[in-house]
Amino acid sequence: MSPITIFFPDVSHYQAGLVIQPGTVVVIAKATEGTTFLDASYFDFKNQAANVGAIFVGYHYLHAGSTAAQAQYAFNRMGRTPAMLDVEAGSGGVSDILGFVDSYRALGGVMNLVYLPHWYWNQIGSPSLSGLASRGLKLVSSNYTTYSDSGPGWIGYGGCEVAQWQYSDNHLYGGQHVDFNAYKGTKDQYAALVGAAGTTTSDVLNLEELEMHHRLVNVGDEVTFMPSSVSAGKCIWVGLTIGGHGGLASTVNAQMYYDAAWHNLGTITVNDGPETLLPYIDQTNVRNVYVKLLSGPPVDVSAVPSQETI
Repeated sequence: MSPITIFFPDVSHYQAGLVIQPGTVVVIAKATEGTTFLDASYFDFKNQAANVGAIFVGYHYLHAGSTAAQAQYAFNRMGRTPAMLDVEAGSGGVSDILGFVDSYRALGGVMNLVYLPHWYWNQIGSPSLSGLASRGLKLVSSNYTTYSDSGPGWIGYGGCEVAQWQYSDNHLYGGQHVDFNAYKGTKDQYAALVGAAGTTTSDVLNLEELEMHHRLVNVGDEVTFMPSSVSAGKCIWVGLTIGGHGGLASTVNAQMYYDAAWHNLGTITVNDGPETLLPYIDQTNVRNVYVKLLSGPPVDVSAVPSQETI
């Protein structure tokens, strides 16, 4: 039996408007950078990946220093979505990588991939990557050339083997030129690699695990909860509660994604203390609950999904 290699894009706001193509097996999309940049296309690509049945991986572009703060910032955006760390120009060295990953995992984040191209590894002194290997982190390389299963992008460095090769930064996909990757294995094997195994759309929701909480601290902060898709014959009711702080009113925008479209719940004033915004939304295939802080002091957001047979 011939070995299986799968191929897939990684994207960001630079490809805003790109349509994820049917049959795509994996989508990797930028979520955050440093402690100030949120990629505006992240949730669109995440929804599109779910709609075509693709494994979805978010990524954070690492800046040198402040690794714990960056980990919190990235986790606030990606939660338990499988994630990759993007390490290149301005990202610092191995200590920054390990500091970020350790902090991110301590928050509950899932991160098994590190994109660390050979040119940047050389730039930082060709250090040992044993600390990555000991943490179970898998190396993603880049080398832009004609792809083959024995090509140069598969050659390891720093004591690590290459698990994924970004072999093109100009591959035509969906009418745009994008970065493209290869993985020597099946879609299920890739799911296990990144930590997405066992999270198919037919899974029954575990309510205790899926109760989700997040604090929006600064105006402009936003969060999107993704409870799950649900199997046929099921519906989701999502209770959404928002609590204010500081004795002053805040305003937020809330939206829900169901029936393959966003539904704007409007701008809501949130007073100090817990306030139930919506007892439930009775719709099939609720994928996202989105809240953005528009003005005022911090707010705490909780989304509680449940499921029952129709």
